[in-house]
Amino acid sequence: MQKIKQLYSLITSFLRSHPIICTALVYAFFFLSFMWIYFGVTTVSSGDDHYFHFRFAQILSQEGFLKSFRHFDAIYFSKMMTGDYTVYYNFLFYLFVLPFTKIAPLYLGIKLYAVCIAALYATIAYGVIRWLKVPYAFVWVAGLFAITGPNTLGRLFL
Repeated sequence: MQKIKQLYSLITSFLRSHPIICTALVYAFFFLSFMWIYFGVTTVSSGDDHYFHFRFAQILSQEGFLKSFRHFDAIYFSKMMTGDYTVYYNFLFYLFVLPFTKIAPLYLGIKLYAVCIAALYATIAYGVIRWLKVPYAFVWVAGLFAITGPNTLGRLFL
């Protein structure tokens, strides 16, 4: 029993002195947890939206930036208050999604993207709680995601 206490003390002191490793472990925990949950479901939640955005990101990478907007200017460009110019407001999202479109089949890339983003949200929540110096930050974040219902957790995968 004494050796277990010493090992626990050694691990906790190491993690306290290396917060980046601790944060990476939190991300890995949530990534694996969400992967287990989401990859256990055979369908993609909100597939219509996901398929459109991922397919458009694929077209962006295959045809180039300017050629991919032939029929999307009514949807993805909006007039600003003055009406003089337009703004493309999803470009950074598509840049982030682009690596996930290289995964075949496409639904696997969509699911992997959703798991990565959900784990990132949980890790950011952990970082904020830790920044606020709340004791047992991991327990609070894990508890928060444990008590959320399936609808709330399902919204994370959108």
